[in-house]
Amino acid sequence: MEAHHIDDLKESKLTANKPFMLLIAAQLVSNVGDWLHILALLTMVGFKWNATPWEITAISLCMAVPLLLGGAFAGYLSDRFNRKALMIGSDLARAAVVICLVFAGSLWQVYVLLLAKGCMDVLFSPAKSGKIKELVPAAQMDKAIGA
Repeated sequence: MEAHHIDDLKESKLTANKPFMLLIAAQLVSNVGDWLHILALLTMVGFKWNATPWEITAISLCMAVPLLLGGAFAGYLSDRFNRKALMIGSDLARAAVVICLVFAGSLWQVYVLLLAKGCMDVLFSPAKSGKIKELVPAAQMDKAIGA
């Protein structure tokens, strides 16, 4: 009987899982915003401050360093706190940082803001992974990871 239930789960459509689909839709919107942010940031830095290749490299490092240094801690936090709240809070904080970038007066301010945004980026990812495990049955996890 249990094997029959697992087969039913495997054959059911993942798109019928409304909470999962809402999470994926929200992630799509967030990803589009992230890419537009990066394009706008590089354009702003290039035109406003005539950034050198080293200064653009520093921008990339400011976005990557929090991910490298904070991944394990972020995973711990996502296991301890409400994952949905972490995802929403980090997305709102990232949006606030991106808005602040418009008012940055120097590259150093941009670097600091990008470090702050990177800290919020690193919180989002493990919270999302954990939330997917909460929303999707084990039998459908392969499909969910591939989505």
